[in-house]
Amino acid sequence: MLRVLLAALALASGAVVAHADPAPALNKPEAAKPTAAKPGAVDPDLYDPAAAVNLTRKIGGYTYFNRQGADAAAHDAALKDCVADAANASQPDTYVYGGGSFLGAMVAAAVEAGIEYIADKRGAQANVENCMVVKGWRVVRLSDADGAAIAALDQPGRAARLAPLVGREPPEGSIARVWGNDAASARTVRLGNAGRVGHGSVSLMSLAPPPKSAPGAPADPPAPKPPKRPPTAGSKSVSLAKLGEPPAGSAVIFFRVKGTSFHSPLQLGFQREGAKPDEPAWRTDAQPYFLNAGKGLLFKAKGGDVYAYVVPPGHWRLAEIGDLLMTLDFCLGAPAFDVAAGEVVFAGDFDMGAETLAPDLNPDTAKALLAATPALAARLKLARYVNGSVNQCGVAIQEATGTAPSYLYAFEIKGAPFREGYALGSAVAGAAMAAAPVGATTPVVQPTAPVAPAVAALPAAAPVASPTAN
Repeated sequence: MLRVLLAALALASGAVVAHADPAPALNKPEAAKPTAAKPGAVDPDLYDPAAAVNLTRKIGGYTYFNRQGADAAAHDAALKDCVADAANASQPDTYVYGGGSFLGAMVAAAVEAGIEYIADKRGAQANVENCMVVKGWRVVRLSDADGAAIAALDQPGRAARLAPLVGREPPEGSIARVWGNDAASARTVRLGNAGRVGHGSVSLMSLAPPPKSAPGAPADPPAPKPPKRPPTAGSKSVSLAKLGEPPAGSAVIFFRVKGTSFHSPLQLGFQREGAKPDEPAWRTDAQPYFLNAGKGLLFKAKGGDVYAYVVPPGHWRLAEIGDLLMTLDFCLGAPAFDVAAGEVVFAGDFDMGAETLAPDLNPDTAKALLAATPALAARLKLARYVNGSVNQCGVAIQEATGTAPSYLYAFEIKGAPFREGYALGSAVAGAAMAAAPVGATTPVVQPTAPVAPAVAALPAAAPVASPTAN
């Protein structure tokens, strides 16, 4: 009891504490009884669109990834990309560590040996699964007997057995998970220790080892080290009451965070986009590119905390949410908005405990927050979010905060348009990865959410009528 009390006090005050395993949700550990569902049926014990999703745990049992019409080459290419993304994430507890250079070495060893993928590195498996789901792949669970039979084969045998399954419609086995905008839901387990899941992913077991270099071939050059992060990479929040007009060539972003609790994220972060997803903006201009906002529960304001930042103009994306120990990186898709020099942009009112996380862009709220600063109020604009901003997983957050993100996913604002060319999440062509009714032998295509049209570029922030005296 004393340890629990001390941990609670530490979290409330802003200290770092270890996570307890979250309660089991959609991604359940391996069931005691074998699965015996019709091909393509949704397993009611594994998938329920109304149930909680767990982004920190792989689906239990023998699973593989399926996408209607896909072939083995597409499956392997997507999977290798996701393994590379998962290598840039880590969980802070050493006994569930799943990232960094150690993960990279582990992944290489697992693939080369063709063995079951890291049953004890479950955080990495969760991130690989999250990534594949965002890419439009379904997680399908095989019966224990079928899964064990495939796992007993050598790597070429596993690959040959899996090849006809990855694109089959209906899939062989039970649909256990599909894409949903789960990071926006308060029911989703978004942060926490990754729990044990039993058997590994048959898809990962099937990957062929990378080709070996010919004898005498020159070794690959070492990867270049990233430049040292300048002290200006992050920007500190300033008081709106003490802030005059934005300095020449800069802008102001402000927002409010409220509703934080032991059961919700405590912080969020915005990141300025670079010229390329794998090139953080500060590397080219050495200006602030990351805004991290959050407080311990003992220090939060009753009505929410207002954060304001003087920033360079550019495209700013909602990069992550987190607590004091872990973060969820929206590298696979995030809403972003454009900020021009001289603008004062309201990024929204974020209720972290709401059923659906989304910025409330009520202009009256923005005006009220600027009531004491008429110079800023005259420049007020509302952010115009566009979904689909991608980033190299882990890199920007780690360079900005010194800590790799714990989990990877995408986050969308319902009703916002999608960036042209983005083809992940709800923008997957045809939304064909939606779930079927329980017991159906052929899944019925049901888009998870209306998909707004794509836009070629981020729209300018919306102007707000000048505030008037009450």
